[in-house]
Amino acid sequence: MPGLITFGLTSLPALIVGLSATGETRDGRDGGHGSAMAGIVISGLQVAGWVLFWGLYMAGSAWTSCWS
Repeated sequence: MPGLITFGLTSLPALIVGLSATGETRDGRDGGHGSAMAGIVISGLQVAGWVLFWGLYMAGSAWTSCWS
């Protein structure tokens, strides 16, 4: 899970590369379609997790500053 160590900086490029690879392997002539789909799912979950984390962090910061 390099996305946890790099704070999600590798997740977005991995999602883009996975989407590109899915388009290239869709016709069945090249292998790796399953790996591309797995990359999309894993990196998509990491991107969603980091967006959720930072959204909650910002909301918590705003909530805390309102009551201080």
